[in-house]
Amino acid sequence: MKTLVRGALIAALLGGAACRQPDGRTPIPTADQQNEIGDIARDLLNLVNNDREAPGDLASDLQKYTEEDAGLDQSKELTRRLIEGLEGARLDEPTAEQLARTLWVGLTARDYSNRQVDALKTELTAVLTKAGVPANRAQPIAEQLGAVQQAITTNPKRWYQVF
Repeated sequence: MKTLVRGALIAALLGGAACRQPDGRTPIPTADQQNEIGDIARDLLNLVNNDREAPGDLASDLQKYTEEDAGLDQSKELTRRLIEGLEGARLDEPTAEQLARTLWVGLTARDYSNRQVDALKTELTAVLTKAGVPANRAQPIAEQLGAVQQAITTNPKRWYQVF
């Protein structure tokens, strides 16, 4: 009986010690970074207006955030999916700004939890569908932003972070 009580007590303590993955800090853009977000928004607008230089401009503006990280290949794929996904979209200036900000956060946040990444993917999907991107094209773009986050995170989920 004593062993059973000890075992139950140990199990309760271990179960109580389990914690959830901590949320990371959302990056707040500086004045220069606000300008960079504006550049990304202009690139997105130029892209939907069929500017020939827009894909290259967008690629350079997005990929610079992961140049030295393991996420460079993932951000290249994100850029490719964005270029394909935005074909035929209706993007106005406020939506382009919102899309640019969401992308910027996804490329610069380094310690987001899985819960925050899921929320970011949901936000990106909502902004893309608002711009007229069909859900079947918006979802792979959002999933790729999740892949970028997985590659660049400094906050991976640990085995003991159950919740």
